[in-house]
Amino acid sequence: MNYQDSLKILEKLQGEASPFLSLEKVKKLLEALGNPHKKFNVIHVAGTNGKGSVVSKTARALRVSGYKVGSFISPHIECIRERVRVNDEYISEEDFARYFSFIHGRALQGKVAVSFFEMLFTLASVAFSDKQVKFACVEVGLGGRLDATNLVDPMLCIITNVSLDHQRILGNTVEEIAREKAGIIKEKVPVIAGSNLPKSIIAQVAKEKKSPLKIINVDNLEFTEANSILAIDALDFIAKKHPISADSYLAARTFSLPCRFEVLVGESLPEGSKVKALILDGAHNYDGLASLIFSAKKHFPEEKLYFLGNFSKLKERPEMLDLLKPHFEHFFILDYPHPRLMPAKETLEYFPQNKSSLVSASEEELLKVLLTEDLEGGVLISCGSFFFQSWIRNSLEKTGRSANASKAY
Repeated sequence: MNYQDSLKILEKLQGEASPFLSLEKVKKLLEALGNPHKKFNVIHVAGTNGKGSVVSKTARALRVSGYKVGSFISPHIECIRERVRVNDEYISEEDFARYFSFIHGRALQGKVAVSFFEMLFTLASVAFSDKQVKFACVEVGLGGRLDATNLVDPMLCIITNVSLDHQRILGNTVEEIAREKAGIIKEKVPVIAGSNLPKSIIAQVAKEKKSPLKIINVDNLEFTEANSILAIDALDFIAKKHPISADSYLAARTFSLPCRFEVLVGESLPEGSKVKALILDGAHNYDGLASLIFSAKKHFPEEKLYFLGNFSKLKERPEMLDLLKPHFEHFFILDYPHPRLMPAKETLEYFPQNKSSLVSASEEELLKVLLTEDLEGGVLISCGSFFFQSWIRNSLEKTGRSANASKAY
């Protein structure tokens, strides 16, 4: 089986996704593979927002200290191999296909039908075991208690924050969702949590599990800063048993992932662009969008803001859209073809006709927006989903520009 064959099978699995979570099937598969997920030190990270950033910051920092480190994150922006990295590098197509073929064979042999995410987590576990990583920083996919990643035996658990998201699966209140995320807490395993969550629930579960809990005050901070603080505190914990260099702390503070308040300016924008900056961000729930607006206004206090994007059908649409209305001069609703996005025309109906317009997903239309005279000196913010951020980055590449020239904030 080659890499493309693996992708075809994964694509089929993704189309068969079920909202009902269970650990039994993936546990059986991992056991058949020799429990590869138990062969390295794990930092396990849950939360509504920021968990991928905390994972990546911590992994980069540990790498700077000279350790071999695996990281497992989701979703991917450009390539599925982004989800499984060793020492900041995607695993190769050859390794991906080799691991996938091995796992798929065992699954067929044992008649175990796992999901898209469960297969990828299993692949990451096999990869990290095979590559003999010292640490693996692992992001929860959904919730925590019944997430496939919850089969790990972590050395440290981190819960970034809790807000409303995926209510159909995790619960209708912040308290219910917090209980699901607190499900990653293991017996006597230390827990670090941000302060933007129901503290009493996290504390109760930690007490029941006899797990030391440290809640870090990140109130009124940008998500990027809060994520850095959590990663740095994780390093402090790890340093009790494993040497951590001073440079690692700098790495935890400065490293950032694409499409997490990624600011494109100057040479990263097409020639003739009227906007001062283009911000790419995967914010897709209420708290994520509120934090994005807060950060944008902090770094661009005088500039007018313009929206580019769309939303998933499953989100709490009216509340989020009402949040956006007072802050943006105009809404460019992206008609990007994806089964989990709202129809663009439906999204358009939520906004005043004189402040909104439909934009087709073509390089020509994107360039037209960036060159619009009325946006002179303003900031265009692409958000609402990760699904179309890759398309925007690729479209910029086709103009001869590179998103790699983004500016860190």
